[in-house]
Amino acid sequence: MIDKNSDEYPLGWLNSFTYPIIATLINNYLDRNKNLNENNIKVLELGFGSGANLLYLAKRGCSVYGIDISDTALEYGNKLFLDNNIKAELKISSFAPLDYEDNTFDLVIDRGALVCADKELYKEAVKEVYRILKPNGEFLLTPYSELNHGTIAINNINDDYVHSTSNVGGGKYNISHL
Repeated sequence: MIDKNSDEYPLGWLNSFTYPIIATLINNYLDRNKNLNENNIKVLELGFGSGANLLYLAKRGCSVYGIDISDTALEYGNKLFLDNNIKAELKISSFAPLDYEDNTFDLVIDRGALVCADKELYKEAVKEVYRILKPNGEFLLTPYSELNHGTIAINNINDDYVHSTSNVGGGKYNISHL
């Protein structure tokens, strides 16, 4: 049984779990890209927070990277990966510009961090995500708003990426409305 008050979970026991959509994202991505396996997938999380999503993906074999503006998140994330003897590249960074080469990542994840940015930074960050995604890469976006109550929009990036955006949660808007 989990002791929810244990020192093992200093950021709260719920922060120790990955979101189910992350498992769905990687499984679907692998289904669509039969030539890949977890060991050659690079993932960036914007606002990695507790690091739980990246830890899950790293345990699956992905190369994981994360940015956050919080020193506390960085300290906690580094300790999490060190304690698990797993490599991750975590750093302090704004959403834009992103200090990565073009076409670097297979997957980019945002689980509610971008909604903390103002509209201009949000738009710039989305442009940056498209720049750093590999062809056929995917962007998991959580655009919480008055119109999208926790809706998850998975954006399949391909040759006509702007038009292949889907909103799997039923909200009114998707990334093409930015």
